[in-house]
This record gives sequence, C-alpha cells and structure tokens, in this order.
Amino acid sequence: MRDGYKLYTRVYFPASNYSSPRPVIMIRTPYDITSATYTSQAIGAGGWTSQGYDVVLQDIRGEHHSISNGLPFPLFYNESNDGYDTAKWICAQPWCDGNIATVGASADAFTQIACDASGAPGVKAAFIYAGAAELYDQWAYPGGCLSKSFLDAWLPGVNGLAYYPTILQHATKDAYWTNTSLSADDRIKNVNVRAVIFAGWYDVFQAGSIETYELYAHDGSAYSQGHQVMVIGPWYHGGMNHTGVPEYMATLNTAAGIGYDKATSAEFSIFREELLGVPMNWSAQPRVMYMLMGDPSDPLADQWHNATDWPVPCTYENWYFQPNGTLSNSTPTTKANESYLYDPSNPVHTGGGRTFPASAKGTDVPITWGAYDNRPIEDNRTDILHFTSATLAAPVVITGKLNATLHVASNCTDTDFAVKLLDIYPDGREINVADGILKARYRDGFTSANEALMVPGKTYNLTIDMWNMAYRFAAGHRIRVSITSSNYPEYAVNPNTGGAVGSWGPHDMALVPHAIANNTVLLGQGATPSCIVFPRII
Repeated sequence: MRDGYKLYTRVYFPASNYSSPRPVIMIRTPYDITSATYTSQAIGAGGWTSQGYDVVLQDIRGEHHSISNGLPFPLFYNESNDGYDTAKWICAQPWCDGNIATVGASADAFTQIACDASGAPGVKAAFIYAGAAELYDQWAYPGGCLSKSFLDAWLPGVNGLAYYPTILQHATKDAYWTNTSLSADDRIKNVNVRAVIFAGWYDVFQAGSIETYELYAHDGSAYSQGHQVMVIGPWYHGGMNHTGVPEYMATLNTAAGIGYDKATSAEFSIFREELLGVPMNWSAQPRVMYMLMGDPSDPLADQWHNATDWPVPCTYENWYFQPNGTLSNSTPTTKANESYLYDPSNPVHTGGGRTFPASAKGTDVPITWGAYDNRPIEDNRTDILHFTSATLAAPVVITGKLNATLHVASNCTDTDFAVKLLDIYPDGREINVADGILKARYRDGFTSANEALMVPGKTYNLTIDMWNMAYRFAAGHRIRVSITSSNYPEYAVNPNTGGAVGSWGPHDMALVPHAIANNTVLLGQGATPSCIVFPRII
C-alpha cells in the first residue's frame, strides 16, 4: 500500500487460460481468504474462474495474513486508500484487461463502498450485499446510541477488540468517522460504478444499503446515476427464521422468495456489460425490486413490486399519539402529558428488528431479531407508552422512510428515546415492523458542535429515524407504536447523566453513576403534535 503496509493477496486464474488479459473479480475481506468460503468463490463449482474471470482475494489490513506487528484491525480506517491501491496494482498486471468488479456481503460490502468512494481505477461494477454506507450512523452509533450487541459480538471475531476504546472515544461524528464516509467531502462524486445493492428489510445494515443505492443512483458520477439496481427482500442479516411469524419460513424461504434470483440476474447482466462489453437492456431492467411485507395469510402481502427509483413517490401521513392512548391520523383535539420512569438498571429488552443475529459470548441478554413477537418483551412493563389504533377496517400500506416526531421533557440532562412500530395480529401477536432510537443530546446532529445536553423540565422536539419499510397492515389487524428509553442489548443503556458514552449494560449500573429518568411525551401539543409519519404511495 502507499504507506508500505503489505496486504496478503491471492490471485486465481481460469484453468483453461493463464496468459490472456481478462476482467478481474476483486474481493477484500476481514474474514480470511484461505477459508473454504472464499476459495470456493474463486475456484469452486460455479466460482468466478469457471466463468472466465481472474479473481483477486485479499485479507484487509489487520486481518489474518495481513496482520503487521500484531496491530489490530483498525475498523476500516484505511479502506478507501487500500482499495484504491489494490485496484491500481491489479490494473498494472499483464493478466488484467483493465476491468474490475467487486463482490461481497456485510463487511465485504463496506470494503467495496469505501473503494468506490476513492474513485479506484478500473472498478466498473459491484455486487454490494448488506453493507453500511456510513460507519458512524449505521455501524457503531445509530441515532447516536452505541450498537452494543453488534460490536460486542462482531469485534472479537475480526481482531478488533483493541479498537473498542477508540470507538467509545469517538462518540460523535468526527473526522475519525468522516474519513470513511461515503457522503463527506463529495466522495460520492468519485463513484463511477454500476452496482446491484442487495438488502433485507430486517437487516442490521438495511439503512446503509438503501442509502448506498440512493447516493450511487442520485449523486454518483454521470455514468453511475440512474444505473443502479436495488433488491430488498424479507430477510434479516443472514437468515429467514423470523420467530414471531414462522409462516415466513414456509412461504418465503426460497431463492425466489428472498430475492436471490432477482439480484443475481441483475448482477449477471451488469457484469457482462461492464466487464465483457455485452450491452444491457436498461430500459427493461427495474431499478428497484422490493417485497411488500405483511401477514402471510393476506394474499396481497409478501409480494414483489417493481419501482423506477427509491424512494417511491409518496405522501407523508401523520398518525398521532392520542391522549387516550389510541393511534390515528386525526389531529388531537385535547392535550396531555404521559410520563414513565426509565431505570438503566432495568432496561427494556430488544424485541427483534434490524439487529445483528449473534450474541456476544457471555452476554446477559441474548439478542433477538427480525419479525419477533414482542409480547414477552413489552407486556406488563410500566416504562413503555403504548398507542394503538382501532381494528383496521381496510389495509394500511406504508412504503418508504419512517420517522417519529416527539415532543419530550425529562428530569435528566440526557436520556434515550426508543420508538417501535408493531403489527398487532388478530391472535394477539405483537410483531416488530420497524424501530428507531435517538440519544437526546444529539437531537440537533451528531457532531460535537451539535451536541447539547437537556435542561431538566424543558420541552424539546425530537425526530427519530426509523429507517425504511414496505409493509401492509391487513384489515382486522391493529397498529401500535411503543415509546420507551431503552432497547438493550441492541444498544447500550444510557445512565441519564450526560457523561461519557460507555458500553454499558444494566449490571454496570452498580459501579457507574446513573439516575432514574422521569421522561415525558407531550401529546396534542406543538406545531406538529407527537406522531409517527407514514409514507403512503401516491
């Protein structure tokens, strides 16, 4: 690399031809390129060399055979430069014809995004599967809250635990994070690739996948704009076992149901165009293919839809949290304040959703994921506010970006607000549809310049990002929104003191200064009363 660091790299050639220059498939990973997972992609049955491509596999900096002087994995800090330098080296080799495509999932997806943002030479196509566009917002600190369960489970497996203190020291979106940001410093203008972005509605990196599509398709180079394909299926990060709706396994757990066939078909066409010069019929290629989720017994739910772009054209409809505990699209005619006590030593447990489906060794609370039934989580707790619609006489369909508007006050200088959208089935199941969280001190933004503690008793307006979803609430169901101040272990608990961020769990409160927060949501008040905002297709 440009700083002299050496990265362990393997090159594979088609067995029939070692000499002629060919297009190259590049895969850069923290997960060990000598493993069967990666060698099979290169030389296994149906692997890339069998399709006539050269393959370059590389252990990224700080991983496996690319560890130097015992240094740990630096959380992708050098990925833009290392991706650029690797692509430049490949293009200079006699066996490369100057055309490169990248592929990979999860961490391997982020290495592609970082490489694309560098404007790496020769990189013309990509298959980006479940990756984050922004490490701060989508990897470490969604809503400014530490992604505890994910980091606790993932960092030990990638030689990254030594960097945990660094992550905690950079709790705001500073230069440490913007160094790898796709959108910072106009890096998106360097993106000159045509890609397939493959995402899952319940994937931990769902927001990153969708943002990657939007940035590439709308703000990349002229060559990239309008020439991206996104497929959003029903899965979580790596699977389909939605325990709250086991019917999904029977109806959707196939290549076609998950969307693999749609993604790989688009990948085949784009790679042939960009690497082999075979023109692609873009006029016949849907830019977005997404599954509309919902009750499997509803014949119009769990069906694939095509769109010309994302977000789809929609109107935004406010569903208000009514003073009587109901949820409706009618503007409240009365006012009220609803309060609860949040004790960080007794947090609300995670009830599925867009989580990383693995628990850290020795965790006190196992993580849950996907379309999970929240009855064991939410019933009989006094620190959750519930707002529930009447039984639906007709379906309610949402497609696009969700957020919640809250008017809040607290007796503490800092606390979290967590919002969850649930589908209440006729049989009583409370299924996670979407959720979001925000640390109140970051209500105006995530940089240190935006950070501001609360004044106890003062009212603040919060907008909580609940990511994207396409969902059909069936007739006979009810819609519920729950509001509380914790979602553990997905996110570290907030001690409510406004102090330094830590990887806190409830048991840490025996040693960590903390306070019990008396948090209040104001209802029927403000220019836009507290509500959830639904995207409704025009």
